[in-house]
Amino acid sequence: MRRRALALLLLAPLPAGAQERSRPARRRPPQAAPIAQPPPPPIEPEPEPEPPPPPPPPRPLNDPPFQLAPGVTEIPPAGWRVGFAPGAATLDPEQAGALGRIGARLAERTTGRVTLPAEAADSGDLSDTRRLSLARGRTVRAALEAGGLEGRRIDIRALGAGEDQVLILPPGVTPASPDR
Repeated sequence: MRRRALALLLLAPLPAGAQERSRPARRRPPQAAPIAQPPPPPIEPEPEPEPPPPPPPPRPLNDPPFQLAPGVTEIPPAGWRVGFAPGAATLDPEQAGALGRIGARLAERTTGRVTLPAEAADSGDLSDTRRLSLARGRTVRAALEAGGLEGRRIDIRALGAGEDQVLILPPGVTPASPDR
């Protein structure tokens, strides 16, 4: 019975005055109308940074010009032609010196591979013609290496029958011959 009486007491409503005394009075400030916030400014994309200026164009390989030897001529747009006597695969000292200067210039101003298309006049035997053109390519490569151009940057193309010549083509230059 005691339990029932206790439960009724706890559940019974308190008199009006007793409720106010049990809770402290809290006054809420009157709510003001919300202040309208201006919309945020539009986000403007950041301007893209200006691209760096282009690098200056590379100096032509023949600037400043240097003395070429007899049998060594410049070919447009860039490159050189080394002529050989029929059946020969050797250079005279003046030609070797000119090729050394060309090798130094190529080593200084280029970074890619240099191509040496080597040819020899048709001797009637394809094997002999190819061997002679390869020997000429190796001779020119040795002269370019003597000027400072690394041998691993030089590609020899032993073409066989053609003119008695070896072309020196800098990186990115291809032969302009219409028959190839």
